[in-house]
Amino acid sequence: GATGIQALDLTHRRLLADDSSYRAFLGVAETCGDHRHKMCIAELEKAANWLTANPAKADGGATAFLHLAALAALSWVAAEYAASDTEDPVLLVAANHWLDTATAKAAALVSQVLAGASLAERFAEL
Repeated sequence: GATGIQALDLTHRRLLADDSSYRAFLGVAETCGDHRHKMCIAELEKAANWLTANPAKADGGATAFLHLAALAALSWVAAEYAASDTEDPVLLVAANHWLDTATAKAAALVSQVLAGASLAERFAEL
């Protein structure tokens, strides 16, 4: 329930209707220099561009897009920790592990966004 509502809000109101808040997030998140984070942001942009080009099919991929946006935000946090001068070895290992797996997770979520288009069509038939 709530996840789906948040996903539809992000997709329809924050991306399709007025993408200014989404663009503001990207503007700040893209300042991070970590290449793993940049690859995650590139996957987010791939999904956002597809949703923008296919708004009638956006509902089916909205939840995957929400998860992808959260992944991108958390990769940004992890990148900041990885680049910090913290002496906490557990934090550094966790941040680097997150970043090392973020791109693969993001690519899988992009495929779910795109697969959602066929689901949206199927649900519309019901």
